Amino acid sequence: MSFLKLSIFLVALLLSACGSTTKELTEGEKKAELYYSHGTKLLIEKHYTEALDALGKAYALTPNDARILNNLGMTYYFKGKMELAEQHLKRSLELDAKNSDAKNNLASLFYTQGRMEEAKKIYKEILEDLVYEHQYRTYYNLALISLQQKQSAEAISYLEKSLKERSDYCSAFFKLGEIYREKHSFATALENFKEASKGECYNDPAPLYEQGITLTMMRKNDLAKEKFNELFERFSQTAYAPLATLQLKKLEGNSDENVASQDIKTNMINPKTAKQNQIDDEVDLELYESPQF
Repeated sequence: MSFLKLSIFLVALLLSACGSTTKELTEGEKKAELYYSHGTKLLIEKHYTEALDALGKAYALTPNDARILNNLGMTYYFKGKMELAEQHLKRSLELDAKNSDAKNNLASLFYTQGRMEEAKKIYKEILEDLVYEHQYRTYYNLALISLQQKQSAEAISYLEKSLKERSDYCSAFFKLGEIYREKHSFATALENFKEASKGECYNDPAPLYEQGITLTMMRKNDLAKEKFNELFERFSQTAYAPLATLQLKKLEGNSDENVASQDIKTNMINPKTAKQNQIDDEVDLELYESPQF
C-alpha cells in the first residue's frame, strides 16, 4: 500500500451482475452490465481511456444506473475532467441518495479542488449512515480538512475516531505520527509510525523511513541507522533506498550523536518526493496525504 495513494470507492465489480431487482433484464440491460463490469475492471486497473469507452457504452444503454454514473464520474476524474466528474457523481446521488460511497467520491473531489467546506458537509452527512462500513475513511478525510484549517487537535480527534472504527488502519497511524512529530512529541510520533508499518502496510517503506527520521531527531542515531539499513535491505528497488543511503552517510558523519537542525528539515522534505515517484506503483489507490476516496 502506498502512502500517497487515493483510495477510490468504486461500486464493487462483484456487485455488477447482481442488482437488487429480480426482474429479467432486457437485451440492452444485459449489454450494459457487461460494459459496466468490463469498464469497472479497466478503471481499477487504471486503463482510464478504455474504461471511459466501456462505461460510456454502458451509460448510453442505461443512463439512469447510479452505479454506472458513479464509476463514469470517477473515470472522468482520473482523466482530469473535473466538471464532468462532478456532474456524473451528482447525478448518481440523485438516483441513489443513500450511496455513501458515491458521496465520499464527491466530497473527496471537492477536497482536491480546495472546496473544503463543501467536502466537510458531505463527510459529516456520511457519518449519519450508521451501517456504512468505511467510516474510518470518513473520519480520516475529516482529519485532513482539519489539518488544512490548522486545527491539529481536531484532526487528532478525528484520527482517533478513525482508529476506533478500524484499529489497524495504518493511514491514520501514519498521519498521527506526522502530527505528533510536528509538535515535537517524538516518542509518540515514533510509536505511531511503528503502528503504521504493521499489517497490510508492512511492505510499504514510508513508515520505516519516518521511524528512522524520527529517531534521528531524537538523537538516537544507532537505532536510526538500524532502521535505514533495514529499509535499504527490504526496499532496495524503491525511491526510498537512495534516501536511506543518504541518511546513513549523514549519520556516519555525526559520531557525536548530534545532527544539524537544517539537515533534519531537509530529511523531512525528501520522503514526499520519493512518495510522489511511487504514485503509479499501486492499484490499491490509497493515499495518506490526499482524501480517501
